[in-house]
Amino acid sequence: MLVTYYSIDNAGNSADEQSAVIWVDPTPPVVTLSMSGSVCGGFYNTTATASIRATDTQSGVQSIYANGIAHSDNFQLTYPASGSYTIQDVYAVDWVGNASTPLASKSFQVDVNAPLVSLSGMESNGGFLFRIPHSDDFAGIAEGKITIRRASNNGVVIRELPFDSSVVWDGKDSSGAAVSHNEAYIALVQVKDKACNQTTRAIQIRWPFFGLGGASISELASETPTASPTALATWTAQPTATPTHRSGLALGKASPTPSSSAPARATVTPNPLTLTAFAQQTAFAVQTV
Repeated sequence: MLVTYYSIDNAGNSADEQSAVIWVDPTPPVVTLSMSGSVCGGFYNTTATASIRATDTQSGVQSIYANGIAHSDNFQLTYPASGSYTIQDVYAVDWVGNASTPLASKSFQVDVNAPLVSLSGMESNGGFLFRIPHSDDFAGIAEGKITIRRASNNGVVIRELPFDSSVVWDGKDSSGAAVSHNEAYIALVQVKDKACNQTTRAIQIRWPFFGLGGASISELASETPTASPTALATWTAQPTATPTHRSGLALGKASPTPSSSAPARATVTPNPLTLTAFAQQTAFAVQTV
C-alpha cells in the first residue's frame, strides 16, 4: 500500500510531499515436517531424520518451533538410538507476529540394533543339541531359521530345523536319510527382529558326534550388534535465504547451536567359540577335520 503525506506548521508553511510503501502481512508462515530413513515393520531401522521447514512470502520467517525449542532457520532432528519418540508443537512465527497453526504431533519408533544371539552345541543322545539363547532390546524377535548345510559342495542345504532356543538335530537330511560319516556340516542360524534387523551365527560340526574327543566345533560367523548412541534428538541447521522486509531492510538471524550427543554405547555378547573366516551363505570355504 502506497501512503503519501506532508505537514503544515501553525504559520502555514508546508513541507514537501513524501510517500512510503507499507506492506500489510495478515498471513502466517507455512510449516512442513517430513521424515526420512529406512522403515521395516513400522520401525525405522536406521537413523530417523525429521526435516522441518517454514516459508513466508511477505515479512519472512522469524522463528520455527518444535518440542518447545525455537530455531531461527530450517533444521533437522536426528534420532540415531532405539526408542519411541514424539515431535510436537511444530509451528512458525513471522516478523509481524503471525503464528501458524501447530502441526499434528508425529510419533514413531526406532530400532537400529540387531538381535542378540549366541550359538553353541554338544552331543546329545546320538544327535547334536544346539543351544541358541536370543533376545532383542526393542522391537522384539520376529522369526528365526536354522539350516544344516554341507561344508563342501557350495554349502548346499540338506535340512531345515524348527527354530527355538534349544534344538536337536538327529543327523538326518530332509528326506530322513542319515548323513555321511566323517563329513563336516555347517549349522547356520539366522534371527530377525520386527524391524528387519538380522543376526547370523554359524558353527561347523562333524558327524558322527561321538568318539575321537567328541564333536569338532568352530564358529564361522559372528556379528556384533551395531553401536547406538544413547543421545536424544540432535539438530542441524539448514541455511536458507535471509528474510527481508519489503522495504528492503535485512533481518538479522542468530546462529543456531546444535545440541551435544552422548557417547556411543555398544553391547557385545561374550563369545566362547573360536572365530574363523566365513564368506557367504552359498560359498563356504571350510577345511574339514
